[in-house]
Amino acid sequence: MLTRSQIWRLTLCCSFLGAVAASAAEVDGRATPHSTVILVTHPRADVLKHYVEMVRAGVWKVDNLQLIGIHHASESEDYSDAQAYLDREKISWISLRTLDCPLSASDVYADNKCRAQFAELVADSAGLVLNGGPDIPPALYNRPTKLLTVIETPHRHYFEVSLLANMLGTTRNRRIVPLLQTRPDYAVLGICVGMQSMNVADGGTLVQDIPSEVYGVSTVEGIMHTNPLTWHRSTAAALDPEPSVNSGVFHPIKLSAHAPSALRLLLSS
Repeated sequence: MLTRSQIWRLTLCCSFLGAVAASAAEVDGRATPHSTVILVTHPRADVLKHYVEMVRAGVWKVDNLQLIGIHHASESEDYSDAQAYLDREKISWISLRTLDCPLSASDVYADNKCRAQFAELVADSAGLVLNGGPDIPPALYNRPTKLLTVIETPHRHYFEVSLLANMLGTTRNRRIVPLLQTRPDYAVLGICVGMQSMNVADGGTLVQDIPSEVYGVSTVEGIMHTNPLTWHRSTAAALDPEPSVNSGVFHPIKLSAHAPSALRLLLSS
């Protein structure tokens, strides 16, 4: 049974699945009647459980769904619990794949050795879901790291941002030919930091500390005295309050005339 704290994913997932259904009939020019493959980043056990529950509840309705949890070998996350969960529950429609190609901060936007594996992933799938997580290293959008910025999983971000740059193309290296150039129906869904990764990969930047940089406040008391209408309230917290669910955060979006194409397309749709 779905927990109420998972409901926030439903609208996004339903829209995403509509796009997947439109593109699943053909993958890289080849008919795929046997399965619809969707890639999922950061495949921890608790993340995979959400997808299992949504499938069992009938929220994700895709014929012959195959989920592949992808991650890079250099990530600090231990995904052994995820594999143990799949084995214990005898879930055969989800599998894990580790990419072991060399990848560092300096070649995220270069013609790196992961390109061939990225191309293989795209060719064999109909869509990609980028899950949430910790903040992206500012170096990936050419900014110095501020004192309040906490970088927890840099290698995960190197992998995901490089994957997106190769899939979507990037203004940071126009020599990269987008893998999705010949796959216009390929579906990509970014959740929380996943959407931020799409923005960064396409050439955008992020505000590292919104209270101090946007509102000019640096204390808890100062934040509490700001206009609540400027806060982005969490509907998940209202539905089912949990210690791990933020009740209110700052998520404003600022667009310039040269805003990344992927972000402008998203907001215009």
